[in-house]
Amino acid sequence: MLLFRASDLDLFHVNFDLHLFHKEDTPPEIYRSGFHELCSYYDGFHRLYTDGSKIGDQVVSAAVARNSTKTVRLPDRASIFRVELYAITLAMDFIRHSKDIKFIVFSDSKSSLEALNGFKIELDLVLKIIKDYTDLIKAGKFNQILLDSHLREHSRQ
Repeated sequence: MLLFRASDLDLFHVNFDLHLFHKEDTPPEIYRSGFHELCSYYDGFHRLYTDGSKIGDQVVSAAVARNSTKTVRLPDRASIFRVELYAITLAMDFIRHSKDIKFIVFSDSKSSLEALNGFKIELDLVLKIIKDYTDLIKAGKFNQILLDSHLREHSRQ
């Protein structure tokens, strides 16, 4: 039995502008410039960065804010897709516990953002993220934008 209606859930705004270029054919300066342009457009938003990593069978999710980092080691052999989604849940936790209300979350996981953008609520983590997002929006807690980004190495420069 569903305890919610899909129509009660809010949709994310996902911006794929930085993914319009082919990573292999695009100089890093193009991504850096696009990143800085997006940041200036969302001036005043607090930036969060998410990432998942897999080495051998071991996996970890991370979310980074200006002066804080959350990391969680997930069960061995978890898929990188799941690890990337879990990193977004860590960003949601930052938002939930913050007094601020304007956030921008950068993720380099196109597949995770496509799942959120496509409202793939049959996936447990996608449903959790969307439900958390909806609850926080309704509580007036924040205004969040997720952006696809190939800027893991360029955003900090």
